[in-house]
Amino acid sequence: MIPAGPGGPPGGTAGLPGGDGGAPPDAVFPATTKERIVAAALETLKEEGFAGTSARAIARRGNFNQALIFYHFGTLNDLLLAALDRTSAQRLARYRDAVRAPGTVEDRIRMATEL
Repeated sequence: MIPAGPGGPPGGTAGLPGGDGGAPPDAVFPATTKERIVAAALETLKEEGFAGTSARAIARRGNFNQALIFYHFGTLNDLLLAALDRTSAQRLARYRDAVRAPGTVEDRIRMATEL
């Protein structure tokens, strides 16, 4: 489940993983509803695969009403595209950081195999 970020549900997040008193001090949670939905979609894709990733499954994992998916993204496909855009942007940032790092040709080859 995706815990609520700041400004989460009324009454706090007790009972949710990572909620009131349950989160590690260095835990980072999505802050906005859209971010929580995208995070839940990514987790559902990882755990259930594409065939198991429905609006209902995403909402259950993120502990929110599935109507929020359609309110914020319009369609499930648009949500999944947003989730994949996020992972692509994160991957590209890692590649750029790695390429900018100083090093020898051997370092670059090693870095390329680790990415």
